[in-house]
Amino acid sequence: MSDPETPRGPTPRSQRQSLLLRLLRRPNPKQLRRVLDKIHPADIAQLFVLLTPDEQQRLLATLFELKLAARVLRELEEETQARVLHLLPNEQLIGVLGRLNADDAVDLLGILGSERREQILEQLDRPLA
Repeated sequence: MSDPETPRGPTPRSQRQSLLLRLLRRPNPKQLRRVLDKIHPADIAQLFVLLTPDEQQRLLATLFELKLAARVLRELEEETQARVLHLLPNEQLIGVLGRLNADDAVDLLGILGSERREQILEQLDRPLA
């Protein structure tokens, strides 16, 4: 007998979210990478509000491996972007900014606190060795 609080049939989006959550919580990320590579970044972005900070970091690590992090971060709500950007070390954040168009990069920089924004801008201004 089904629970009256549970919808009769999950929508495709909630099925996708459930699948991604299950895969994220497994120790082997191979299947997660295959699935994430086929899903639109906006759909992946919706997962972040459902995740613990540890799960967010694991998802981010996988997104960086797949070179999808910048596109997914661009799709996050501003409040979620701020929390996720806080999890990223400066080097990764600089990598994300380099993959975004100028407008999106400026938007992300605007979310950062002034001290961190200055650190990032200083690192961006350094000449490459």
